[in-house]
This record gives sequence, C-alpha cells and structure tokens, in this order.
Amino acid sequence: MRTILIISLAVFLCLHSFAQKSSKAFHSYMDVGLLSGKSGAAFHFNTDHGMRFNDLFIGAGVGYDTYKFRSLPIFFSGKLLLGRHDDIFLFGKLGYNLPFNENPEPDNIYQKDHSMKGGIYTSTGLGFRTALWKAVKLNLSGGFSYKESGYSIVNEYPCLTPPCPQDKYSDKFSFGRLLLAVGLEF
Repeated sequence: MRTILIISLAVFLCLHSFAQKSSKAFHSYMDVGLLSGKSGAAFHFNTDHGMRFNDLFIGAGVGYDTYKFRSLPIFFSGKLLLGRHDDIFLFGKLGYNLPFNENPEPDNIYQKDHSMKGGIYTSTGLGFRTALWKAVKLNLSGGFSYKESGYSIVNEYPCLTPPCPQDKYSDKFSFGRLLLAVGLEF
C-alpha cells in the first residue's frame, strides 16, 4: 500500500512539472457515489476544498462513508488535470477514517461494552470533467478506495458471586472497494 502511494505521488509530481499555465484559485469539489466490494455496495459523499495551482489541485476534505461500518474519512486530496482542455484528471486522497461508535454485534446479550477504532483512508482514480455553467463543472470519476476499521468488545458472563468473568476481544478490518462517483466543481 505504501509503495502504491509513493508511486502515485511521484506520477503526480512528474506530470505536473510539464504544466505551462500560470494560475491559482480556490476550488471546491463535492461528489456522491457508489462503493462496491466483497461486503456489497454502499453510498459515499465527499467534499474537499483547496487551491488550484496551474494544473494541480491541493486541498483537504471530509466525507461520509457507509460501507460495512459508517464512518467519516478526513483527508488531504490532490488532483492533476490532464488533456488539452484539462478535461481528464487523476485524483488521490489520503487520510484517517473515523468510524461512528456503532455496535458491531447488536445481538450479543453478554456484551458489556464496545468501541470502534479507525484507521487509514485512501482513494485514487481517474476522472473526466465538463463544463455545466461558466464556473461550474461536472465531474465523473472511477477508481479504488481503501479504509481500515476495527472494534473491541467486552463480554460479561452471568455468575452467582461478583465479579463475573469477562472476555475481551478485538478485530480489525481492511476494506478495498471500487468507486464510482459524480460530482460538482466550483
């Protein structure tokens, strides 16, 4: 995973070095889409804001991810605009996945306590953009998204004399998903 991120960053920087335009401006991106993997399909929403320098966008954002466990990814993002009219783009996001504190085993009658844990969040892919209005563009993108999540559970079993025996365990998950999204750029 680390190798993929390093290679992606190197490609972004190499391709950006060929940019001939000279402009910078604040941009906002909002997208909604579908995540699909072994655990089925789920909805996601992201918004990121930052500065565009020539053909490179650098920003930060937050999202809402419903795949397996609901979570809020918080990330840094980058986009490299390609093509004669900047109509194709590569994108990458890297950050941390903050899960909601949902009960992973709601039917467990012995459960005394539970907690969710977050992990790395990343997303990368390719997209196409076209003008809708003068300052608004429609973005269509596809790629790969990855998030980590985990939980800890404490079970307490019945007994006649306290303290009753407890069982503690935890589990960690890695979710690799395909990503399809549509969004707006301001």
